[in-house]
Amino acid sequence: MADEKDLERLLAGDVDLSRSDLRKANLSNMDLRGRDFSGALLERADLRGSDLRDCNLIGSTFTGCNAENVNLQGVKINSVLVAVNVAGSNLRGTDFSHCRMQNISFSGADISGASFAGAHFGEDVVFDDVKFDSGTDFEGAEGLRYLSRLPAFSGYAYEQGKFRRLKENGTSDALERTKQQIDSGSGHLEHTRSTARASRPNVSVIQARIAASPNEVQAMAINLAVVVKAHLDFIASRKPNDPESLTAFDEQTRILLAIEAGLNEIARILNNQSGSASVQPSGKEFNRAARIVADLSDGIEKSLNKNSSKWFEHAVNAGLIGAASVFFSFCGAPAAVGFATAAALIGGKAVIDRASSLLKPEKKK
Repeated sequence: MADEKDLERLLAGDVDLSRSDLRKANLSNMDLRGRDFSGALLERADLRGSDLRDCNLIGSTFTGCNAENVNLQGVKINSVLVAVNVAGSNLRGTDFSHCRMQNISFSGADISGASFAGAHFGEDVVFDDVKFDSGTDFEGAEGLRYLSRLPAFSGYAYEQGKFRRLKENGTSDALERTKQQIDSGSGHLEHTRSTARASRPNVSVIQARIAASPNEVQAMAINLAVVVKAHLDFIASRKPNDPESLTAFDEQTRILLAIEAGLNEIARILNNQSGSASVQPSGKEFNRAARIVADLSDGIEKSLNKNSSKWFEHAVNAGLIGAASVFFSFCGAPAAVGFATAAALIGGKAVIDRASSLLKPEKKK
């Protein structure tokens, strides 16, 4: 329970409430603007409908706090937020950077201009129906993959567990760096630049095929990315020691990372932002997805042309993952067929069993 003297000071209008004990206090619908709550205990407090603008909340604890419809506009939060409800709140310009969050609801909140840079989103972080804008910042935030499919994260790529802001060309710094590594390390047989351009995948053809079946392509991209990520985790502890094998291992790992990032980005692009099955991504978005497919296919081809003997020494072959997924989708086979074959190539029965469970259609509620 709250300390009676601390609660009396708050009700009397004291500004300095630092390190006060206000646990389980009813502070709902109060004008608390400008108060200093630094280091205060606000666990399980009721802050519903209160105005906390210009407050100092550095180091405060909010575990189990109900702050629904609260006004925290422009306030900096530097705390661990667990079991907190800020649904419907005014969080315009609120600074959540580097906060750790778990079991927190932002449903219906206005997070326009809010910063979540470097934050850590644990389980049960909800961003349903939030209002956001181009100033909402998730750069470098860590979280679970499902967040990447939410509209608020539409301007970000999900790469190795973190969110990276996309550039105007539809890629991110990390994805471009990985592609450059593939290109620079592949040593494609240098016939001429014109030959390379002539053999480059036809983006318009890829775009047309993606546009013809976006849902199937999205499903394959999501599930194939899961398998690639699982394989990356599997080989992380099996790095070879001899220099020659290590070179091939490092190149395959780079390409796997690029494939995973590309698949996640394709899935994000094709995600139905409105939640309605009747709305499809724009032509511009299809083109961005097609260019990712073309870039990755080109990089894999270059690597295979130079290092095919090294690639086929291994049962696991990242190049075949990309080639199989594109081949089967272009041939018109269901996503499950191509995915199961790719799964067989990279991990045998254990991966196939995992793939099968992921590909089972969800039961309609």
